[in-house]
Amino acid sequence: MPDRAATWLCALLLLLAFGLRACHLDYQSLWSDEGISLVRSALPLGEMLAQMPVEHVPGYFVLLKGWIALTGETDFGVRYFSLLPSVWAVALLYRLAVDLGSRQIGLLAAALLATNGFQVWYAQEARMYSWLLAAGLLSTLCFWRLLADEAGKFPWGVWTGYVLATTATIYLHYFGFLVPLSHTAFAALWWLLGRERRPLRRWVGAGVTVALLFSPWMVRGWRLLAFEGWRPPLDPAQAPWLLLRAYSVGETMPTPWMDWLPWVYLVLAALGIAAWARRGQAALFLAALLGTALGVIMLLVVRQPDFHVRYPIFISVPLLLLAAGGVAGLSPRWWRPDRSLHHVDLAAPTLVLALLLAANALALERLYTDTTLHKPDFRSAAQTISAGAGPEDVVLVDGPNPELVFNHY
Repeated sequence: MPDRAATWLCALLLLLAFGLRACHLDYQSLWSDEGISLVRSALPLGEMLAQMPVEHVPGYFVLLKGWIALTGETDFGVRYFSLLPSVWAVALLYRLAVDLGSRQIGLLAAALLATNGFQVWYAQEARMYSWLLAAGLLSTLCFWRLLADEAGKFPWGVWTGYVLATTATIYLHYFGFLVPLSHTAFAALWWLLGRERRPLRRWVGAGVTVALLFSPWMVRGWRLLAFEGWRPPLDPAQAPWLLLRAYSVGETMPTPWMDWLPWVYLVLAALGIAAWARRGQAALFLAALLGTALGVIMLLVVRQPDFHVRYPIFISVPLLLLAAGGVAGLSPRWWRPDRSLHHVDLAAPTLVLALLLAANALALERLYTDTTLHKPDFRSAAQTISAGAGPEDVVLVDGPNPELVFNHY
């Protein structure tokens, strides 16, 4: 595909991603977790850092504090802060695929990410998860460029980008450590395969710098080992399926699609390994990212049952790149040495992509319209109370931490 055509298609996908995430952005009330974001970001910086719970790192709340100072506390405004990095992630995923060797797979992966119901859900929530994805993607893009650049001149821009993006990732959420851990696994494979050592030394220097930048919070981070969590224990054997379902079809996909479509993604991801193998080290790179992240999560679930599928959102990167590679690999053209094009070659990948996008559309329609999936409507309740309650009335409010959101409304 010509570069100009691919650029225009990517731009259209970014517009689509923006539109899907902006649609109904402030339709639902804020809920308790978003209330936590507002309350915490409103504190003076020193007090915010001192009161930070053991399970959180301060990156997102510091950024949100600055954003609110510029835009105010409207529901649309605070959620727009999550929308932006979710759209950027679509562009970064495409760029990573191009650097790995396939513009076509990049477009397929960008289409899947742009329309994924899980991604849209967390792009419309005033929490850190879309930032975690975008920062992890930027870190991974810089990591690949650090290793792939074997020129003698030191790549200061890429090196600095890696340091800043990786530091941001681990300051956004403790599960951000999946990103540098996955990089470490691939770096070990790079060394074992006898590849050029100079890029590896550059990455080691960047990693040491990241560790130094995180060191002020490291003492607080060790306390997480004693954190008992908020959720009941999870069977570790369930974790892979829950993650596959979340990052392939999302949590708003209607049945029976939710039950069998993740298996389609799994088959496509397996085929994608073979398809990416035609692009040098790309298949090994993506398999290392996915395998390391899954392995670490399994160990963490055994050690600490407080787990939610939104925490390791970075897993969607290698999963969707592999699945998109599987879609591309359905074309006989992909495997022919001459790469000559026949009109029938695009039939299978086009049909499968249309199926996946149609399923994503169903999940999005349910996300926007199914009230059983919507957050508690604290906004309407607060408006009703304000309009109808007298000065001597007693009002009982139930729900998870309702005072956090009622103070906002």
